[in-house]
Amino acid sequence: MTLFQILESEAGTRGFGFLIIGAHAVNQYGFSRDTSDVDLLIRRDDREQWLSLFTQLAYTIYNDRPNFLQLSAPRDKIWPVDLMLVNSITWNKLAPEAVLVSIGNASCKIPKLQHLIALKVHSMKFGHAGRFLKDFLDVVGLIKANCLDVASEEIREIFERYGTSDLYEKVVRDCAKD
Repeated sequence: MTLFQILESEAGTRGFGFLIIGAHAVNQYGFSRDTSDVDLLIRRDDREQWLSLFTQLAYTIYNDRPNFLQLSAPRDKIWPVDLMLVNSITWNKLAPEAVLVSIGNASCKIPKLQHLIALKVHSMKFGHAGRFLKDFLDVVGLIKANCLDVASEEIREIFERYGTSDLYEKVVRDCAKD
């Protein structure tokens, strides 16, 4: 059974939700990127339930921050897991519009494209410097792969709300290349 099948089964049985984010979600939207982990978006209120599940699966915490948990896999050839914790307000905006996809022989949900871009833009603004380039390239790749108009009001508003005008201008310039 794949990790994605376990997540699908256990979350359903235990009654808590998750969205696949990060590279696995980016790949679903046609921009291919390698990854070495599984990134999940979960409700902060479900934190302890998720920790209980991953403890039962023999995962261990190696980084515990207020909005982000990183878990080491119990053995090689199993995905490490990063949990991004969001409040109920954010969860209730993202989850109802999530898209059902097949990943690792499981049915999982990913944020709709605009929400995924917003998460990446937010990460570019507030994340650590080591992630900036990866998130920047994901945003540009998602825009290009999905033939989005970077100059559209919708994309500009995502940057105004979750990023900065400087980030928006950098993405516009990079999307104009080629």
